[in-house]
Formats: sequence, structure tokens, C-alpha cells
Amino acid sequence: MQVKWIFNSPFIIQNPLLVVGDRGYAQDNSGRILAIDLNTGLNLWKLETGGNGQNMHGMTYDNGVIFAGTGKNATLLAVNATDGKMILQTVPVGDPNRNYITQGPPTVWKDIVLVGHTTSAGPETPDLKGKVV
Repeated sequence: MQVKWIFNSPFIIQNPLLVVGDRGYAQDNSGRILAIDLNTGLNLWKLETGGNGQNMHGMTYDNGVIFAGTGKNATLLAVNATDGKMILQTVPVGDPNRNYITQGPPTVWKDIVLVGHTTSAGPETPDLKGKVV
């Protein structure tokens, strides 16, 4: 085996690439979503989500759309996988001021998108429970 290319990001990427055809999609810990050409390793587009990703753990692809959380912004994004344009950003699914975050991969079931809702670890919010909304 040989290394074909290396993709560098200024922020940590903690989840494996979401591979669809000859493209890979990643979300780094700044919350930025990246599309990568798997043949060349070139960045095709990137979307600055404006969030603090905080240990992002995956995205989901369905019908040409990428669904991803925004970490500390506690919202869910729908992004056009072809050009990286945002289709939708939800209202926060929990109170970001109480450390609710959306960092796990959403699940698509029929025409419903489920996103896990959790809290960041820390002594300031030990009693908050996660939920699915």
C-alpha cells in the first residue's frame, strides 16, 4: 500500500469520512463541513457553520443532502452535498446556554431526521439529560 494523498485541516477531524461515490465529507471540530475529491484529495467546498463543533462525531447523507449537528450552537443543518450550500438550519434543539450540544450523527428515517441531543461534560450541568428531538 502507498499513501495516495493527505488532507490537512487546521482543526481535528474525529470521525471517519462519510463516503458517497467519489466524494468524502468530513466535519472538523470547528464545525466546518468539508467535501473532498477522493481521487485527488482536493477540497471541493467547505461550509463554515459558525458553530463550535466540540468533538463532532459524524454526519449523515440522504438523497443528496448532508445532515450535521453544529455542536455548541445546538442546531441541525441540512446541506446540499453537491455545492455545499446550506438548505436549512433548525432552531436550537436545546438551550445552548445550558450546554446542550448536537455532536452525534443524525439518523434519517423515511422523511424524518432524528438528532441526538446531549450536554457537554462538566460540573456546571451534571443533571441535564440528553434526548432525541
